[in-house]
Amino acid sequence: MLCRNPGVVLDDEVTEGDGDARMSHVQQRDVPVGKALKWTSVKFLQHIPGDLTLMPTEKVRFCEAVSRAAEGEWILTPETVCCAGAQRCFGWLKGADRDLAWKLADKLQVSATTAGTAIADVPILPERFEAVWVGTDSAPDVYVAYVLPETAMRIVRSWQRIYGTSLPLTVSGIMSVCGSVVVNSYVNHTVSLSFGCPDSRRYGGIRREQLVVAMPADLLTKMRRATEDTDVLFSGG
Repeated sequence: MLCRNPGVVLDDEVTEGDGDARMSHVQQRDVPVGKALKWTSVKFLQHIPGDLTLMPTEKVRFCEAVSRAAEGEWILTPETVCCAGAQRCFGWLKGADRDLAWKLADKLQVSATTAGTAIADVPILPERFEAVWVGTDSAPDVYVAYVLPETAMRIVRSWQRIYGTSLPLTVSGIMSVCGSVVVNSYVNHTVSLSFGCPDSRRYGGIRREQLVVAMPADLLTKMRRATEDTDVLFSGG
């Protein structure tokens, strides 16, 4: 069954404060970014919960569920996710990297070797999970959000403030919400950033001016406690 096109690009991302271009850098630091950033929650489940009403009635992409989390909770399983990339990153599609590489090579007009290397760089969940929960719960494994560049900058600076080092990043243009961001943050316990991929921008509601950012829930809590951006960037949920 093919994924449907949701036909709607959600526009609920926080609007950055315009500020005054003539303000000093010190003053700009304290200008609110806008209303509190809305994080989408992702939790990996070892067992499928009994409430089957949360499962989509049609197959969807993971990025679509993320973009529509404000409408309600989602329980995603191998049978309800139609994107092979997401299935692979969640550990539901075994031994498929070679086939995925040929498809990606054809799409990008690169060699199968190059495509295979790009795919191999995207992490896979190391544990066996039967389902993925997506919603706005306050106790997830990973938080993910679509943000403007200034918001991403503040998140990176918060990392530097806490750890005293630059944020190490590996940026990929494939599996950009599921694997390169959400799974990467879970597996490597870090902040992940992505510019999206064509499918996530088409189906996942990422606007042209937005980036994708994710981090483990405990890291967001640490940032909330350590930064002056508490009520703006790191409110969670």
